[in-house]
Amino acid sequence: MSIENLPNDLFKNIFDYLDGYELYEAFSNLNYRFKQLLNSPLLLFKIKFHLTSNELYASFYKQMKLINRHQTYSLNLYLPLRNNHFFSSFFIDSSFNHLKFLILNQVEPDLLLSVLSKLSNVSRLSSLAIDTFNVLKYSRSPTTIVTSISTTATHMGNAQLNTKPKPASVELPPPQYQNLVLEQKIIENQIPEELYLGWEKLTDADMKIIAYYTIRKNETLITLSLWNNQMEALGAKHLAHALRNNTTLTTLYLYNNQIGDKGTKHLAHALQNNTTLTTLYLYNNQIGDNGAEHLAHVLRSNTTLTTLNVGYNQIEALGVQHLADALQHNTTLTILDFSGNQIEALGAQYLGHALRNNTTLTTLSLWNNQIGALGAKYLAHALRNNTTLTTLDLRLNQIVDKGAQYLADTLRHNTTLTTLDLRDNMHDNEDMTLVFL
Repeated sequence: MSIENLPNDLFKNIFDYLDGYELYEAFSNLNYRFKQLLNSPLLLFKIKFHLTSNELYASFYKQMKLINRHQTYSLNLYLPLRNNHFFSSFFIDSSFNHLKFLILNQVEPDLLLSVLSKLSNVSRLSSLAIDTFNVLKYSRSPTTIVTSISTTATHMGNAQLNTKPKPASVELPPPQYQNLVLEQKIIENQIPEELYLGWEKLTDADMKIIAYYTIRKNETLITLSLWNNQMEALGAKHLAHALRNNTTLTTLYLYNNQIGDKGTKHLAHALQNNTTLTTLYLYNNQIGDNGAEHLAHVLRSNTTLTTLNVGYNQIEALGVQHLADALQHNTTLTILDFSGNQIEALGAQYLGHALRNNTTLTTLSLWNNQIGALGAKYLAHALRNNTTLTTLDLRLNQIVDKGAQYLADTLRHNTTLTTLDLRDNMHDNEDMTLVFL
């Protein structure tokens, strides 16, 4: 927010504390005063710019031409799309006589050599950080780059030179496909930590744009919501590739798409490397038993995912068996939603085995899964030993009074379950008081 956009009421409150003459004297020539301040040698600028669009670059370049170079204290630049233009017309040389810190990200080899050749004239430079992985990977002469860096270090004397490469990753160019409406929504998003793009009819091609600008190139986004779109396996693949090295996104909502088991496989592979995503909603994505198997594989090793929703995904007993086996090894998942699948009594038996050994799951939702009285019996037996589950949702499961009695008997021994939902279970009679004692 700029000072010009502050509300008048705020200025009026400030003015109440000032004498009228002093007030007029101080503010009547305010623009001149600020101009003098901005040009004062006592004011030094710390500049950080990470390019997210060509439109933003034009504004940045214009401002950089206006800022006095001798007032620049630090520069942190990431301009992969416009490096050629910037470094061929904007030289970091002796005119930056107060520059102490310089960070260069993914500058092309030839350009980097040109930049380094002028840094020996930057008299106060004391810290230089260079992303060397991509530079050395794509350079025709890595030795020349290394020699030039060494020469720069010599000129810097005892200054700090950091050339540790970033984790190996291939820098992809921006998508050739464009959706200007979507890109504008991403740019104009008002909440840096959250982006909601539900009900936008977004396709697989659009997911490539989202993956690039909101996951690869965004360092603040925490929650990404893409529900009710037209994403299929290819779109999930684009997201998965970006997720592998993302270190900020914690919540991903993908429900009501059509990623299927293949798309789930891509996401599962990404979760083997990702260490920040904690919440994943895949509700109604047609992932089936094969998709459940892919998720089970990653749950055995993933140590960050805490919430997984796979409701209404045509998962049957076989898919549950895979996930139940994984739960016996997983130590982080706390919420699992299986609502609206077809696990039946056999699936409940598999989950019962998992609950006997799992020590982290606190919430399990199985409503509308046709587990019947027998499935309720399997779960009841497991709850006698489980000491962590606090919430169990068994609505719409045809467990009838017999199944309810199994659960009631268990509650006499279980001391951790606090919420048990048995509504809409076609009971033989309406007396359910015993279940909730």
